[in-house]
Amino acid sequence: MSNYRNKLNSQIYRINKILRVQTQDALRPFGITTDQWIVLNKVYNSEVLYSQRELARACFKESAAIMRIIDILENKGLLQRKDSPSDRRVYLISITKEGELLCEKCFEAVQALEEHVALTFSKEELEEFVELLAKLEEGLASGA
Repeated sequence: MSNYRNKLNSQIYRINKILRVQTQDALRPFGITTDQWIVLNKVYNSEVLYSQRELARACFKESAAIMRIIDILENKGLLQRKDSPSDRRVYLISITKEGELLCEKCFEAVQALEEHVALTFSKEELEEFVELLAKLEEGLASGA
């Protein structure tokens, strides 16, 4: 397994680039970027309201970047900030009805991408691959 880290890094980078470009192309008709989709989707699928800081952490974004994305999505009427009942300095992020409707449309476009990948791998292979990636992420995060 010599030089596996460089090979893995290069391959994951290329795969990520392809996924981002394909996702961006699928989302373009809806007027949102891949990064905006990541944030909108995270809020849509959450059972709790995120603070801006928590949302940044959950989406692997810097605080300044998440604030810009939230500002854009709020200006588009897709997200809204609400005062936190427990801390006046904190805003909680929620999705609007328009945001929910857009998410449902975007899901269909993103699902078409997933169906294309399903032509290459079986469901079991994809599940195993996702599990292996999660195991890799855990190992890397722990300093392995």
